[in-house]
Amino acid sequence: MSTPPDLSHASHQQVILAILEGGAKACRELYSRYEYRVFTLIDRIVHDPDGAEDLTQQTLIKAFQEFASFKPDRPFWPWLRAIAKNNAVDYHRLKQRDTKARQDWLNETTPGSRLSDGVPAIDKTPSPSGGYPIAVIQAYLQAIPQLSEPYRRLYILRDVQKQSYDDLATEL
Repeated sequence: MSTPPDLSHASHQQVILAILEGGAKACRELYSRYEYRVFTLIDRIVHDPDGAEDLTQQTLIKAFQEFASFKPDRPFWPWLRAIAKNNAVDYHRLKQRDTKARQDWLNETTPGSRLSDGVPAIDKTPSPSGGYPIAVIQAYLQAIPQLSEPYRRLYILRDVQKQSYDDLATEL
């Protein structure tokens, strides 16, 4: 089956075959055909338009990377929808886990330090090294284990190892 020169009028199967042959134009065509549907599906799951926008791009990129596992004789949308739903559910779970960790940390703080009790006065006694006040260091040490793995790595790379933002980008 030959690929028509104008992919906007090609069937889904023709566009998919063109992608399997390595056509970048076909990838753009399929992206434009499904971007809105994927975004709408993901946004209904995560209730976060910014997150849904990022997840839409991630979903379509992941689909292109896994295209070798797609069987062209089968319907495309159910396959793509499964990838989108899995990405959205993973994102939603991660967001819930991070929210729960933050809430647990707030609940475990000592009385007088909860926001509902008012903001306590900060102990401005400098640390022995002359850096951050001791109270700030203690708060950091209590908060670090509650962070999700990516944030904990960022904290260690930036604040402990003093790596530049360029180094962080390269590392991550």
